[in-house]
Order: sequence, then C-alpha cells, then structure tokens
Amino acid sequence: MGTARGLTMRKTAYLVLVCLLFAFISSCASTPTVIIKPPPVEREVKFIGLNDSAVFHYPWCYHIRDSDPKKKVKFYSYSDAVEIAGKRPCAHCKPVPDDDDSVDKHKW
Repeated sequence: MGTARGLTMRKTAYLVLVCLLFAFISSCASTPTVIIKPPPVEREVKFIGLNDSAVFHYPWCYHIRDSDPKKKVKFYSYSDAVEIAGKRPCAHCKPVPDDDDSVDKHKW
C-alpha cells in the first residue's frame, strides 16, 4: 500500500506542477506586448541619377526631369552620389556639396 500511495503523491505533485505551469503560461499569454516603433524619418532627396548614367543632377534639372522613373536613383547627399555610387555632377545644373558634406574631397 505504501507504493500505491507514493505513486498517487507523485501524480498529484505532477498534476499541481502542470497546473502551475499552465497558469503561468496563461498569464503571460494574456498580457499583450506592445512594441512602439518610431515613425520613419523622411529624408529629403537632394540629387537624382540614372542607373545607366555616370552623372547625377538636382531634381529640377531638365536632363533628368523627363527620364524613366524606373531608372532613377535617389541620393540624399553629395557624398552618397560621388563616393558610394561613383557618379560625377551634371555640367548643366552643377550640383555642389552641402555644408554637412566635406568639400575637400570633391574637386570637380
């Protein structure tokens, strides 16, 4: 009879453990997790280039205005266009670096 009682105690302890675990998981699941993301920062497009061209322009330049929108590439700074994309400024609109871009590197 001692063995049956020990087995029943183990089952009871196991059942209590399962109930506690279930209660813990249920309480965690009912608490909603809210993640607040900051709104995306809108950056101003300062220059535009084309995929198949080595030149970049101001957005108002007539050389780029009527081009296919699918081929247009947006640049947010002078250094993005020159250093990263390897493009040169347009001879018509003559884009220049902003105050926040380093002027020393760009000699056109």
